Amino acid sequence: MKKFQGKVIVITGAASGLGRSFATQFYQAGASLALVDLNQIGLEETLHLAGDDGTRLKISKIDVSDQKAMILLA
Repeated sequence: MKKFQGKVIVITGAASGLGRSFATQFYQAGASLALVDLNQIGLEETLHLAGDDGTRLKISKIDVSDQKAMILLA
């Protein structure tokens, strides 16, 4: 995987499955991440699995079908 230092990546569905896998891989490659899902507990687990100290990984419980919430996320 390429290096992603200095890049910000938004991943929806980051509480489990492919979203969680992408999150951990991009984090290891140096990216800063905004992780989104409806499952707060799963998001916190992803944060823990990535090993972030709170500087490059932010989690948000958001419904991606809520247009206003997604605009605020951006």
